[in-house]
Amino acid sequence: MPERKISKRENHQTQVALELLDAVNFDLNDAVERSGALLVGLSVKFGEVDCLMTLRGVLSGKRMICFVGAPDLSSCFRKAVSAGYSDGLAWKEDRFANGQS
Repeated sequence: MPERKISKRENHQTQVALELLDAVNFDLNDAVERSGALLVGLSVKFGEVDCLMTLRGVLSGKRMICFVGAPDLSSCFRKAVSAGYSDGLAWKEDRFANGQS
């Protein structure tokens, strides 16, 4: 593979890694807060071809959940951050946490 292509790919991989690091350390919590919720937890479930992240938060005093799906874990984090900053997180009442199940 030509040296230029390798360099471009390495630069892209480095950029993705830095975005993921920022998403995990800072951006996810900030993005969730901008959506009006307080992040209290998250879980991840891996499928054969995709990844599902469940965000848990408190919104207006109620326990809420939000699902974010993507092909892989880093994409889930980046998608959640992007959605949070653009009011795209779809929060639903967590009926299991609120005793409605």
